[in-house]
Amino acid sequence: MSGVRRRLERLEEGARGAPGGPLEDENERRERLARVRAAAEQENERFFRELAGDRRKAFLEDVGYGGHGAEALRDENFLYPDDQPPFTIGEDGTVVSTRDGKPVTDFHQTLAEVFFWDYVEMGNPGGLYYDEATEGFYMPDSGELAFSRDRCYLPRFFWAIGDAHAAPYGISVPERIDIRARGEG
Repeated sequence: MSGVRRRLERLEEGARGAPGGPLEDENERRERLARVRAAAEQENERFFRELAGDRRKAFLEDVGYGGHGAEALRDENFLYPDDQPPFTIGEDGTVVSTRDGKPVTDFHQTLAEVFFWDYVEMGNPGGLYYDEATEGFYMPDSGELAFSRDRCYLPRFFWAIGDAHAAPYGISVPERIDIRARGEG
């Protein structure tokens, strides 16, 4: 009987760490949401830095690199009021995707969300299979998850965008779909 009890305790411990899990207490919830907010703030700041940098580079390549003071090249001069960050952080601390309002409940989800939309904007250069029901991109031959809006396996993401050094099959993941049954394989 003690083996069953230990197994049950391990299962309960696993559920305790799950976002919004049944055994998550208020302190754990607060800490998890604070990590989500911090990750979302970091991604929003990175987004604006990269956006300003890209626009500054385009400006300098267009008009030339000479004769511009530091004040004229500040980030604020290349950002516009209608620029939207990837995440909206509510006054109550909730984080949602700016694109469609999907709630973000785990801090790993922030990077997955950003990479997902970047890949969609690239036009699926790796030829991955996209499943609308799970909002995930799957490896074309095995049906294993490469990345989704909730989870991102970096070797598979980098392989999909053309990194020849990435090893997408160096990991095994539990999430998969049967692409042959869907007529894709």
